[in-house]
Amino acid sequence: MTRRITQDDVAKAAGVSRFTVSCVVNNLSGGNVRVSDETRQRVLQVVEQLGYVPNRMARSLRTSKTNTIACIIPDISNPFYPLFARGIQDVAVAHQYNLFLMSTDGIVDRERNSLRAAIANQVDGIIYSQFNLTEEDLLTAKVPVVINGHMSVNQFDRLMVDDRKPSYEMISLLIESGHSRIAIIAGQKESPQSQARLEGYRQALVDHNIPENSEWIRFGDFSERGGKQEMHNLLMLTKLPTAIFAANDLIALGAMMEIRDAGFRIPDDFSLVGFDNIPTVSYTTPALTTVNQFQYNIGQKAAEMLFERIEGLIPSKPRYVEMPYEIIIRESVAPPSG
Repeated sequence: MTRRITQDDVAKAAGVSRFTVSCVVNNLSGGNVRVSDETRQRVLQVVEQLGYVPNRMARSLRTSKTNTIACIIPDISNPFYPLFARGIQDVAVAHQYNLFLMSTDGIVDRERNSLRAAIANQVDGIIYSQFNLTEEDLLTAKVPVVINGHMSVNQFDRLMVDDRKPSYEMISLLIESGHSRIAIIAGQKESPQSQARLEGYRQALVDHNIPENSEWIRFGDFSERGGKQEMHNLLMLTKLPTAIFAANDLIALGAMMEIRDAGFRIPDDFSLVGFDNIPTVSYTTPALTTVNQFQYNIGQKAAEMLFERIEGLIPSKPRYVEMPYEIIIRESVAPPSG
């Protein structure tokens, strides 16, 4: 078996001390640690020639850090989350950290198992896209945590797009287009995102003096299948809505398929709007009016906040950051036909 190349091997080949090699490969400079550019380049050249790979496990034993963070999300197949995760990863790479990504399908037992796995792997911090876990659950990790979601917390940083505001604006847009019979297809009833988007929907109806119709409030899950099923249920009603607010774009895509399968057209028979601005919806026919959450930016900001905690750069008081959003108006909205 080939012997592992060590820092001592690199030091001998480069003609420097082992301490100098450690400073270069761990990117240490400033203060009492000074390595000239010439020496740094020589060490890096030898590192490449010998194929030296730093022993992260040994380093973690010395520093009590594993240079790994975890991210727990509900569903990696939802197009919202790859961009969110990429924003986190890019910041992690810049800090020379690895990312441990776990997708739970929004199932509480899987979320708890993912949290246990993060703890077992001794990660230095966790980014949690909220679904079922509580602050008490997350406190068991005993590391910095940043939460993306509506959870009320006392000890962790949190960031989010306030789902109520864009939902309110989207319903107001439909009302201003002439609609008063507006349905909502939400995700799981217990989901904080579903409840927040439902709050925005309801408040917009109240503020515009439009009575709520309980038959037009549907819950399913955040998937095309859920959107298709609940749109089917809406089409079975005696009194049909003229506009549908889908609580995410996957629901909207499912609703769009069901509307077409039933022989109706968008926006002639139904106006349809979504939430998330996943890449697909700008190419549908018609293109979908939706909410852009800037998913990459949310992930990037969450990771920046986490590393500030890991590195002890900010006071202990928890922070809350409200992230920006944008209403993107496309061709799926028109005045009601009748």
